[in-house]
Amino acid sequence: MGAAILVVTGSVLAAGSYPKKSATAVSSWIVYWKPKESSKNLEARLRFLQEIAVFACHFDEQNRIIAANPWVPEALQVVKARFQKPRPRVLVTFVNDVVSPSGNKRLKDPQCIHTILENQETRAAHIRELLENAAEVDGIELDYENLWAKDRQNFSRLIQELAEELHREGKWLSVVVQAKTDDRIRDGAGAMDWNAIAEFADQVKVMAYHYHYSSGNPGPVAPPSWLGQVTQFALTQIPQSKLCIVLTLHGFDWPEADPGQSIDYPAAMQLAQTHGASLQRDRASGVPYFHYETQGVRHEVWIDDPQSLSQKIKLLRRAGIQAIGLWHFATGLELIDAALEGVGLL
Repeated sequence: MGAAILVVTGSVLAAGSYPKKSATAVSSWIVYWKPKESSKNLEARLRFLQEIAVFACHFDEQNRIIAANPWVPEALQVVKARFQKPRPRVLVTFVNDVVSPSGNKRLKDPQCIHTILENQETRAAHIRELLENAAEVDGIELDYENLWAKDRQNFSRLIQELAEELHREGKWLSVVVQAKTDDRIRDGAGAMDWNAIAEFADQVKVMAYHYHYSSGNPGPVAPPSWLGQVTQFALTQIPQSKLCIVLTLHGFDWPEADPGQSIDYPAAMQLAQTHGASLQRDRASGVPYFHYETQGVRHEVWIDDPQSLSQKIKLLRRAGIQAIGLWHFATGLELIDAALEGVGLL
């Protein structure tokens, strides 16, 4: 998901009957780089929350777990203190970003996880460290991405061993995985055995986006046809009750002949207004896009709006998906509200 970030995940209940489980739970994140907006949005949705995850920790160059932000320990205490029992489940999220003392980052680094997975002793040491960092919360979420195919079996072993330790303490395990439409073993998404992970994890969150991405050609980040393929494959590997499909609220602004830059819905709408660009809707995907020119460079922007996002949520609900994630909650609250209202979830 995000790189070295602090996130709080909220699961919004369809029926709004806190904290009762509903037919469709909607998860989202708030991020540390927009703490004021994130906190405001979280407060506005407290009554719907089922789960909160503090996306808190990454690694140093010695493969030790470290807080992604000095505020993390305080955040864990604050999040727990805000709720009285019965309260939402509180998780802490770990991501395989490696940060040097100078602040340089290796995002989604497979080497650090390879070293951790090497044998039973290194996995056990990592599990102890995970548990120590999550001692004050209700469970753990792992977001280890871009792994090597050779680590596939040992990663599944890590999930089994970690789940056994957590479940012994009555705690929860969530695992974030990259999107794929088949089980071909390869680096990246193919390094994750969804079926084996789902056997032991309590929830598997599939990041169903980046079909079009920053270094590729312009287009929708998650066209419905591809989203449907990802979902249908996921349902063959992961029990329906354990599956969460995550959509992104972000799109990309592609300058001609250069990589795209991530952009959120409010910024995209402001950009279109500033340049007098008219939104067009792609017939195949239903996703809006527009063009503008600045400093002699032509740009192409693709971003979901309430209509296209609602259509994707409807697609997922028709497929029987019980948990839907929206990345992320710090911006675009009007987009989230409009999309959820459009499908009767808010």
